[in-house]
Amino acid sequence: MYRKTLMLFMALVLVAGILLTACSTEQTGEKTQDNAAQQAEETDNDKSQGEITELTLFWNRANENPAPDNIIIKEVEKRTNTKLTIIAPSTQEYMQKLNITMASGDLPHIVMFPGGNLTDMKSYAKQGALVALDEMLNQYAPNSVSYVPQDVWPFMKWSDKTYAIPSWKIKNKNTVYVRQDWLNKLKLEIPKTLDEYYEVMKAFAKNDPDGDGKANTYGWGGSGIGAFNSIYGAFGVMPTLWYWDDALQQLLPYDIHPAMKDALSFLNKAYKEGLINPDWMVVKGPEADALIDSGKVGIFNGWWTYGPDREVKLKGVVPDAVIEPIAPPVGPDGKSGNMPSGRLGRMFSITVQAEKEDKVESALKFLDFFHTPEGMLLGRYGVEGVHWKWKSGQPTPDTPAELDKRVDDIEFLNQYTKDREWIEVMNFFEPQLNITSFPGWSDRHVAAQLFARKQPIIENDGDAITCDARIQYGASLDTLRDETYAKIVTGDLPLSAFDDFVKQWRSSHGDEVIKQMTEQYKIIYNK
Repeated sequence: MYRKTLMLFMALVLVAGILLTACSTEQTGEKTQDNAAQQAEETDNDKSQGEITELTLFWNRANENPAPDNIIIKEVEKRTNTKLTIIAPSTQEYMQKLNITMASGDLPHIVMFPGGNLTDMKSYAKQGALVALDEMLNQYAPNSVSYVPQDVWPFMKWSDKTYAIPSWKIKNKNTVYVRQDWLNKLKLEIPKTLDEYYEVMKAFAKNDPDGDGKANTYGWGGSGIGAFNSIYGAFGVMPTLWYWDDALQQLLPYDIHPAMKDALSFLNKAYKEGLINPDWMVVKGPEADALIDSGKVGIFNGWWTYGPDREVKLKGVVPDAVIEPIAPPVGPDGKSGNMPSGRLGRMFSITVQAEKEDKVESALKFLDFFHTPEGMLLGRYGVEGVHWKWKSGQPTPDTPAELDKRVDDIEFLNQYTKDREWIEVMNFFEPQLNITSFPGWSDRHVAAQLFARKQPIIENDGDAITCDARIQYGASLDTLRDETYAKIVTGDLPLSAFDDFVKQWRSSHGDEVIKQMTEQYKIIYNK
């Protein structure tokens, strides 16, 4: 995250719509409003001239199916010149019902495949149930072609043909957070290098930054091996991720990379000096949160809203507390990076039923609508005058009731509750863009999001790739990794145990996983 149907398409549109208006205006809110309204009017005129196309959509929804008179559905139908029938099973039963529907031969026109579920999408492509889109994308879905990153499209192929329009996610969603008020109190600068980080961690743990006279604070906190992601990143590695080795022509896991041994050595030193929470491997997420919220942790990793959320809780205990996002540490070889988020979101395919009924063009145009400025405004904010109004150049709900109504009406598109729907929409909000606010967000959340997306990450060359061996043996290999890492950090195993771990990992079907993952990588990237 952390997870979104057409919501992900809406996020893409943010760049499309705002950049288009930004290029032709002086970046004023009023001109953004005028431009969007003009495009909406032009589209209305265009749509009114064509015949209405009936489309059946199959995708999941968090709650009950939308009512037929849902105002958002009616507006989408109007804008896209369609009449929609929506089949929306719950997340829990979605794939089961999709498989039954596809096997019945009574196919919908558009189907959604959950994020990362390449296996089912490609299986139906292989069976001949989906339409190859390559020759039609540029003509009927030009916005999708323009704004979906090129490195995402290869995942949509089977037998060198494209069978889905992908949604996608920004990768830079995590960052490091620090107690700025502790830095100020101890007269310390924001750390940049790993060595500087270590000194700050030591000061936070040893110099009583909370002023209670007790040795009860920690330099770094968190839960599980992921607690130290940005420290691993300073050595150019990241647990659970994969990298392509050009020399070996293999996709390999960072879990067994030689540099991981150096990262574990660093953590072992910090553990022995009492700089990290000693229970880091056994505490669960809520317990780790509580330690931060109670004012006992100085540095931690987190999602782009995690720091602001923790700050709200912390201020209930320490009113003057300030938590700020900072860049991840730069290691001895100049490497640095946070944990990335997965790149691939949900996928939308058009079935052969649409081809039989001559509806492929309409189906593509329907999906492409959500990559346009008017599609973004409708899909993200709702109907102007009903859910929001322009205020100071920003789409703004007048009251919490309007916000709640917008969320209830629009959920059939984005599937998000009002507490989660910000996750993707802020992906492209930059200071130079006109729309820089979102209902329900504090300035602290906006600032943290904008900061996180500019920070370096450790790339995952194995993103969205899986294989039979990984499915079968991945859990046991992960357990082996977690237990070994924990024991090396705590000193229950010597650092040399890492070399034994690598051998055991490979011999415990790890080499089989590497072989199959490499094969999948080569297929996707035509290696």
